[in-house]
Amino acid sequence: MVILAAVAGRRFDFALLQRITHHDEPELLRLMKEVIAAQLVVEESEEQFAFRHALTQQAVVAGLLARERRSLHRMLAEAIEQLYATTSLLDAHLVDLASHYYEAGVWEKALEYEQRAGERALALYAQHAALDHFTHALSALHHLSEVPTSPIYCLRGQAYETLGEFERALSDYEHALEAARAAQDRPMEWQSMMALGFLWTGRDYAQAGGWFHRARDLAERLADPTLRAGSLNRLGNWLVNTERAQEGLEAHQEALQLFETRQNTQGMAETLDLLGVAYGFSGDPANAVKHFGRAVECATGDGARGESVSRLFL
Repeated sequence: MVILAAVAGRRFDFALLQRITHHDEPELLRLMKEVIAAQLVVEESEEQFAFRHALTQQAVVAGLLARERRSLHRMLAEAIEQLYATTSLLDAHLVDLASHYYEAGVWEKALEYEQRAGERALALYAQHAALDHFTHALSALHHLSEVPTSPIYCLRGQAYETLGEFERALSDYEHALEAARAAQDRPMEWQSMMALGFLWTGRDYAQAGGWFHRARDLAERLADPTLRAGSLNRLGNWLVNTERAQEGLEAHQEALQLFETRQNTQGMAETLDLLGVAYGFSGDPANAVKHFGRAVECATGDGARGESVSRLFL
């Protein structure tokens, strides 16, 4: 029982331990009292226990053979999946699932959960955790002998970019672009170009403009209105910031028309906000205020219906 608990981690759930050991509750409670009396474990809550010292847990795990550890990690991961089968509960255990499947060498499952855990960490602004998960996901792909996919490189690049690690972000975005082209995944190729444009805005504005122009040209070839509108907004903002406000306004106005046609309120709100900025730069404060007001109305109205556009897309 102690071995299973140690492989589960510094902290472990009573319900999970019961499911794996197949002990009834009175029997498992008796065993828990014994390890608590031995000062190995402490009770943190009704459902959760923890090893009193991290070194104790680590020493127990270190005493296992590699094959034993892999088998127990797989057993724990499968038990978590069964115990928390509903989506909402499973999402709360993504980190555990990712870790156990990775340590078990079950690479398909490791890839799935490491990517999901990384995306969740990114959404929570836990960039370092996101980096670990995405790196593990790429490692799982390597073990599967598959070509690393662009989305994971793009996501890890975003984490590096947020942390200010320009060179690593640049490398990941370039890998994403290369992989997208190799797979002939044009939407992902476009997304990688947009990501590179965003990244270069903080280092070399001319380079950024080049990537935004390429992304717009690709969106035109794909005949995708949403991608085209996203490209026009980024290019328009770049034009405004390079003292070409009129050209920037025209780009934003075209983007607004595309979003309005598709009833994409999120895209409309973001475009109206950018139009407000553009009018401000062009010396038209009345129109700037008007468009900022319309942006607020869109953002606080009946929600972002239609196609949503991620941070990388706008």
